[in-house]
Amino acid sequence: MDVEELRRRYQAGYTNFKGINLSGLDLHGIDLIGANLQHADLHGANLTFAYLSRANLTGANLTGANLRGINLSQANLSQAALADADLHGALLQKADLRSADMTLANLLDANLIEADLRNINLGGANLTGASLQGANLRFERRNYVANLRSALLHNANLAGVDLSGADLVQVDFSGANLRYSVLRQADLSAANFTDAILEKAILTEARLWHTNFSCASLIDARLERTDLTEAILTGANLTGAALTEAKLEHADLTKANLFRARLHQANLSRSNLQEANLKEASLVEAYLAKTNLSRANLTEANFSKAEMSTANLLGATMTGTTMPDGKVRS
Repeated sequence: MDVEELRRRYQAGYTNFKGINLSGLDLHGIDLIGANLQHADLHGANLTFAYLSRANLTGANLTGANLRGINLSQANLSQAALADADLHGALLQKADLRSADMTLANLLDANLIEADLRNINLGGANLTGASLQGANLRFERRNYVANLRSALLHNANLAGVDLSGADLVQVDFSGANLRYSVLRQADLSAANFTDAILEKAILTEARLWHTNFSCASLIDARLERTDLTEAILTGANLTGAALTEAKLEHADLTKANLFRARLHQANLSRSNLQEANLKEASLVEAYLAKTNLSRANLTEANFSKAEMSTANLLGATMTGTTMPDGKVRS
């Protein structure tokens, strides 16, 4: 079927184009709102600025298609093939993309607000500047590498997502739900996690330079060997968090809650822990050169073999604290 025949049929009220072959056609600006394009072959087609809101594209083949500026709001794209598709500036608000293949897709500046992205494959996809507020990204233990640099994920549901090794530089995760997420070895430099929930998240060996965790919940999170140089953790809840061998030089942990946190061999030199709660925390062999611990709660904390000769302990509560020489303060 050619483009003109497609237009005529649609304008005449015919909307069922299930399984149609439109591969490679120029459909620039076409209006197919609400059409049934289930299992249609649109690979390599030009659909720039087309109107396909509420269309049914379940299982459709859009591999390598040009979808720049397309309107796919509330469309059903579940199980659709969108690998290598160009969706720069596309409108996908409230779209259903469950189990879609978007490997290496270009989603630069795309609008995915409240979209359903469960079980989607975003391996190598570029979501630079994309908006995913309220999107459902509840992955089920998938392994992929995504480029989400500078993406907006404010208030997104990312519970259980696996973004191991992903490029997440400057991503806005503020208010996002990242419970049980896996961010192992990811680059999260300058990312914003203000008010985010990262309970039991795995961030082992992640790069967290200048990352903002203000008021974030990191209860029982795993942060072993992470690089948190100059990170902002003011008011963060790190109860029970594992920070063994973490680098926290110049980090701001003012009023942070580190109750029972494990900081074995952590580097806290020149970090600010003023008024922080380190009750029952373990800092065995930690390095605390010129660390500010003024007015911190160090009750029953363990500093055995730690270097803290130049630390500021002015006004700190040290009842039952184990000092570097093994002596316990009364």
